[in-house]
Amino acid sequence: MTQTKRKDAKNGSNASETAFLDAAELIFSERGYDGTSMRAIANEANGNVGALHYYFGSKEALIKKTIERRLRPAQEKCIERLEACWPNSTKEAPDIGSILRAYIKPIVDLSIDVNPEFDTLMRRMLNDPSTQVQTMFHQLLDETTFLFIRLLKKCNPSLAKEEFYWRLNSIMGSTNYMFSNRSDLIQLSSGQFSPSDTEQGVEELIYNISTMYMAPSRISE
Repeated sequence: MTQTKRKDAKNGSNASETAFLDAAELIFSERGYDGTSMRAIANEANGNVGALHYYFGSKEALIKKTIERRLRPAQEKCIERLEACWPNSTKEAPDIGSILRAYIKPIVDLSIDVNPEFDTLMRRMLNDPSTQVQTMFHQLLDETTFLFIRLLKKCNPSLAKEEFYWRLNSIMGSTNYMFSNRSDLIQLSSGQFSPSDTEQGVEELIYNISTMYMAPSRISE
């Protein structure tokens, strides 16, 4: 698109960048990535497709920006807390509970504090099979995840490489399940349990992960 056309698209729209992002949050949460079109988002925002392309360029860039605007503050808080778990001045192993709490809590708080559409969007995108969405999540979360992994290794250095990564897989799986499938607990408990107390859920998750991860190496025995 030429610069002139970009200006025309922007000036011809009655929707702001924020309005497009709000609309994208809603439509992506309802239809998923593959089921969403740029036109549907433009219509929801009462704007035009040209303006939407002017702001974001592509659907892939739009979904990344939609998630990033909410996720970035939580990530920054997560990184700050993770770095505080193991200051450079100490030689002692970091506390596993503190690391897990620093990694998990900001994202859980985000799912509570923001609007329901974003919570639904995050749960849907975490389970989205499309390559674009999975690549986008890796790009957004790599900095936080690699710091988390580096600290995690220091908590139980006796683990063999294979053990560490299988246990890491269990951590990621149970954490993602808590974010994206909490409502399943209602069905699994036949309606006798409601996962509304996320504080207790986080502490139970941390306790169980800590116990699993800090168990002695089975290979070295």
